[in-house]
Amino acid sequence: MLYISILILLFILSYHYDYCSASKGKITWYVLTLIIFILIAGLRYRLGVDAIRYENGYLDMPTLSELADFDFDSTRYAPGYVVFHAIARSISDEWVAMQFLQAIYVNGVIFWFFYRYSRKIFFCIIIYALSLYFNFMCEVMRESCAVATLLLAWPYFTKGKWIHYYALAIISVLFHTSAFITLLLPILYLPKIRNIFMIGKHTVFILIGAYIVGSVVGYALTDYLKIFYFIDGMENNVDNYANDDLSSQILNINGIISCLISRCIYPYLAVSYIKRRVKSMKTHNVANTLNFMVGICLICAVLSIPISIFYRYNNYFFPFAIATIGNWVYSNRPISMVKLNFKYATWLLIFVPFFFLTTYRYFQIKNDMNIYEEARYYPYSSIIEKSNDPARTRVQHYHHAY
Repeated sequence: MLYISILILLFILSYHYDYCSASKGKITWYVLTLIIFILIAGLRYRLGVDAIRYENGYLDMPTLSELADFDFDSTRYAPGYVVFHAIARSISDEWVAMQFLQAIYVNGVIFWFFYRYSRKIFFCIIIYALSLYFNFMCEVMRESCAVATLLLAWPYFTKGKWIHYYALAIISVLFHTSAFITLLLPILYLPKIRNIFMIGKHTVFILIGAYIVGSVVGYALTDYLKIFYFIDGMENNVDNYANDDLSSQILNINGIISCLISRCIYPYLAVSYIKRRVKSMKTHNVANTLNFMVGICLICAVLSIPISIFYRYNNYFFPFAIATIGNWVYSNRPISMVKLNFKYATWLLIFVPFFFLTTYRYFQIKNDMNIYEEARYYPYSSIIEKSNDPARTRVQHYHHAY
């Protein structure tokens, strides 16, 4: 009931502040929502899979006073994340310190990003809660810190302040080496090159081409794994990548439809709407850079169909798609230049496919133990009562994370 209650609250807040454009108490409720998100993640007890692996090795990490003598080559963690760990360990030897520190940083930056770059902030939080929140808090903790740092760097990208941008981009890489892609973004945004990624009439052909290239590479992915394990900083896990769900795989038809609708169609419609308004927008450059980032998001989503490892790179770009959707939802010209004043319920119906396809994966059985993947996070357990759900324990054992 905890998750459902919070989701209902978010829809009520979105109706009141996003759809009805109320202003009184808006910031207060936004901050309270942020606090709720931090508390859920910070007070959790053994939720997820990857987070359990981090927890098990927490005491092996140094404190701040021990950093000078620490052998950084002895861990697969990037230096920035080791320092992040050291800050938490200096606060407490209990894992909850790290949970709170990471939840405060990642959620704080994401909430700030939506507030600054999107009009309908509570709707953005709904999408974030359903699509990225649990993954960021309970699985890809290192990568989520890298994503948050990219979002902090974003204002400098839009203004062309490349020294400031690269300083933060390097910090992002120091959290997780998959963030190397942040170093390439200014190059990809150069004139003429960026036209490839800007969403327009050519986008469909670019996505088809990306899928074809991805399919060809996917069949021989093992030969290219050295590229990916270098990015992930895990040279000793090549064989694991070749055999797990980050390696080459072809999604079934349901997976392809889910990916195309939830990760491509909605962001595409949002950008198409904003492009029609961009001439009258004061934030012309921001709109263009968001268009660029959403274009890369679509390409990563399509590439993740034949090569599922690209799904992790979509983590870096989907927040930009969410912000763009937040600039489109509840508009009075959602599809064409003709005014269409959709009711709140109509907008919810428009997003039913997105909500369904985003959440149904939690109710899939993805292992040979016939246990739903939702057991990773449901039912919620906190450090206060420390309950162990048997299904969750079996999922963690299955993934060798207990």
